[in-house]
Amino acid sequence: MMKIIEEGLHTTIQDLGRVNYQSYGFSPGGPMDKTAMRIGNYLVGNEDNEAVLEMCFIGPTIEFTCDSVIAVTGAEMTAFLNGKELQLHRPVPVFKGDNLQCRACKKGIYAYLSVKGGIRVEKRLGSRSMIARYNGDDFLARKIKNNDQLPIQPFAVSKAINWKLNDRIFNYIQKEETVVRFLNGAQFDWFADNGLSDINWKISPKSNRMGYRLIGDRVIETIHDKQLLTEPVQFGAIQIPPDGMPIILMADGQPTGGYPKIGQVIQADLPKLSQLTPAKSVKLERCTMESAIRELKSQENFLSQLKQIMLYRWREIGDGIKL
Repeated sequence: MMKIIEEGLHTTIQDLGRVNYQSYGFSPGGPMDKTAMRIGNYLVGNEDNEAVLEMCFIGPTIEFTCDSVIAVTGAEMTAFLNGKELQLHRPVPVFKGDNLQCRACKKGIYAYLSVKGGIRVEKRLGSRSMIARYNGDDFLARKIKNNDQLPIQPFAVSKAINWKLNDRIFNYIQKEETVVRFLNGAQFDWFADNGLSDINWKISPKSNRMGYRLIGDRVIETIHDKQLLTEPVQFGAIQIPPDGMPIILMADGQPTGGYPKIGQVIQADLPKLSQLTPAKSVKLERCTMESAIRELKSQENFLSQLKQIMLYRWREIGDGIKL
C-alpha cells in the first residue's frame, strides 16, 4: 500500500484515459502530459497504461507499507526519500516504512509518480483515471485525500538499479519561449485570418485540467455572426467564446462544445502546452497536417525505442522477489 500522509495540491490517479464513452457524456481524462507519464511507467518496467499519481505543482507525502520501485518524471519537482533528495527520471527502490515527500515544482506543473505494477484501484468504465465531475467518493471520483491507502503490488529488486535518463529528454517543459503548433479548426474561416499567431498570449490563472484560458493583448474577432450547434470536441481544441479570449480544452474537457473552434493543438505539442504555468507566455503557430503527422511519428518512435531499452534493462534484473 501507499498511505497518503499529506495529499498535496491536486493529486489524482491517472492512466491513459477511457475511450468510447464520450457519447455518454464522459471525458476521456487521462494525464495532462502523456509523454512524462508513459516514460515514468517505462522506468519501472510497466506497460504504458498502468495507473500513476499525477501531482499538480505541490506533491503529496507518502508512506510505503511494502517494498516497491518508483520513479518521478515530468515537471522538475523537488522530492525527498527519507529526508534525502530523490533523483528524478530514474527507477528508485523503496522499502516498507519509507517516507516520500514531494514538494513544489521548480519548472513545469505536472509531475508523475509511477510505481512497479501500477496503482491497483478498481477500474471504472475501463480505466483507472479520475472521472471528472463524477458524483461519488471512491478514488476515481475525486482527488487523493489524507489517509487514503492506495493498493500496489509488493516488489523487491534482487539486483542493483543503476541507470537514469538524461534530463534533456524533458527539455520540452517550460522553455523560455514556448511555441505550440495548431491545425486549422472546423470554424477557422469564421475569424480574421491567422489571428492566433499574431497575438502574444499568456496562460490565465483561471486554467485547470478542464481548460487553459489564454490572455492576449487583443481579442480574436469574428468576421460574421453565426450560431454553432454543439458538436464533439477533444483535448487541444481551441475554442473562441464571446469575449474573444481563447480556451484550449485539456484532458478533462467536456466531450462536446458550442463555441466555434479556430484551431486544434497538434498531438505532439500537448505535453509542453500542459506543463505551462499561469502567466507563462506562449506563441501559437499554424502548421500543416503533414508536419503534425511527422512530429507525432517522431515522438512515438522515440518513445517506442525508449520502452524497448527499459524492457531490456528490466530483463537484466529479472522478476525480482515477489513478496
